[in-house]
Amino acid sequence: MNPNIDETIRKVFDRSYLRILDSQVLSDFLKHLDNNFTQDLDLGDFYESLLPILGNQNELGQFRTSRHIIDFIVDVVDPQLGETIVDPACGTAGFLVSAFRHVYRKNTDSEGRLKLNPDQIKTLYNDMIFGWDMEPQMVKFSLANLYLHGMRVPNVTEKNSLENENLWDESSDVIIANPPFITPKGGAKRHAKFTISSNKTEVLFSEWIIRHLNFSGRTGFIVPDGIVFDSSKGHRELRKMLIDNGLWAVVSLPSMVFMPYSGVKTTILFLDKTIKPKSILFYKIENHGFSLNQNPYPIDEDDLPNAADYLKKASAVFKAGKNPNSDIAAVNLFEVSKILNDKNISLVTETYLRETSYVSRDFAVTIADPALKQELKDLFAKRDGWRKCTLKDVAQWTSGGTPKAKTRAYYGGDIPWVVIGDLNEDIVNETEKSITEEGVRNSSAKVLEPGTIMFAMYGSIGKTGIMGKRMATNQAIACATPKVDVIDPYFLFFYLQGQRDYFLRAGQGGTQSNISQTIIKSWKINLPDLETQRRVVEIIRAQRNLLKGLTDQAESKMRDIEGIVSTFSDR
Repeated sequence: MNPNIDETIRKVFDRSYLRILDSQVLSDFLKHLDNNFTQDLDLGDFYESLLPILGNQNELGQFRTSRHIIDFIVDVVDPQLGETIVDPACGTAGFLVSAFRHVYRKNTDSEGRLKLNPDQIKTLYNDMIFGWDMEPQMVKFSLANLYLHGMRVPNVTEKNSLENENLWDESSDVIIANPPFITPKGGAKRHAKFTISSNKTEVLFSEWIIRHLNFSGRTGFIVPDGIVFDSSKGHRELRKMLIDNGLWAVVSLPSMVFMPYSGVKTTILFLDKTIKPKSILFYKIENHGFSLNQNPYPIDEDDLPNAADYLKKASAVFKAGKNPNSDIAAVNLFEVSKILNDKNISLVTETYLRETSYVSRDFAVTIADPALKQELKDLFAKRDGWRKCTLKDVAQWTSGGTPKAKTRAYYGGDIPWVVIGDLNEDIVNETEKSITEEGVRNSSAKVLEPGTIMFAMYGSIGKTGIMGKRMATNQAIACATPKVDVIDPYFLFFYLQGQRDYFLRAGQGGTQSNISQTIIKSWKINLPDLETQRRVVEIIRAQRNLLKGLTDQAESKMRDIEGIVSTFSDR
């Protein structure tokens, strides 16, 4: 090998090869090279654009974090020259590259030249950025990525942060990460110095991050939403630890942000050990500049720039010992003492945004129209005469069943059979599976009428749907037939959607969380009169444009709420 080649390049190419077995992948790769490579292109940015094609993160239980999400977190955390910056599960080093570029830009003049002396330049390039990953291939990707962005001797090595006890006594000024979410079968392995009683990968990495911040350290890191609501002892202990160590902001990201890799719902947690806030800031991101589907494409709606500006200002206000202004729809402050008094210590953003929705704690909906928002606020201010009752009082509840899987005659019939994956927070007209009349007669499956409200009791607790036609369900779905003389069907439907975070907290079980029909039926509700209910529904419908028609026969009726009411009244 050429003795003049940099040591970093030697590490990257040592026993490395690129094997592309799929002709389409090779074709896409070559097209990407042809369409994007130019002489003046930044090689680091070009390399990052290749990583989705080159990498095998899905095979490793990993996925790349989009650059704009990384840059958002780095912008809010705001690393400075001379601080140690760490990613304990760095993958392809996206966070480390972003942090390096962030500090670089903060120390350049108007023409892009560094305003640093030789010692400071050495600090920037050699003594600030550190990363570890347990996968040798990810380490090579990281080394190449950092090298092409100007760092000739990157501080990235192969280490398992959860098992390497030698790292435990080290601390950092800044930690930025999107740690692995997937827990291996049998639980994540770890060394003995962890204190939280959990073997979940995301819990252990969260504790690792907290423990390895120095006394003035800051962090922004991504977690799956189980971290903010799971009722297990380990998750509750972790949330208490987060609060005790300067948690100041909880930022909810929409589902599908990480498509096409994963549709998991996630949250960003921001901690600063110099801050001891009396309230925690909850911020909800609705759009991030890309569509929320299997194959994301750029869109105009992007909440991240405004969110970053607001959070940086809020951080400064918190550091001054004050509370920032939270008078915008996507933001709320909630007192730490009240969060700690909750037995689950929930950090679910949507729960704490209820007070700014101007509807009530019973509904999670933000109304954009100022006049409608004020009308809802006025409607819900008159609660004295409302009826206190339970969900059992306002609807008849049942659940479905599953015909014997081995009996083919029970499947492929004319009756759509709904499973949790079919629930869509909307009208359900299509299902992947169907069963026969014989299957219904010989099982606990039940055929229910159009307009029946469906509610998931397992896994995706609280996911809802409305039957658009005659259907059956499996046993994981609770089905409600509203008593229309007491409750407007869509008032109940919107209410169940608004209560989802509370239902999640009430869930039980380990591997797959569940909620019993007994708990659902005993759930308390404050019920206004039917006239008020229907006006609330009209306003929410105007915002959400939910109703699309139940059946061909009912479509004309469903242009207004009386359509579904009449469906129930005719029974």
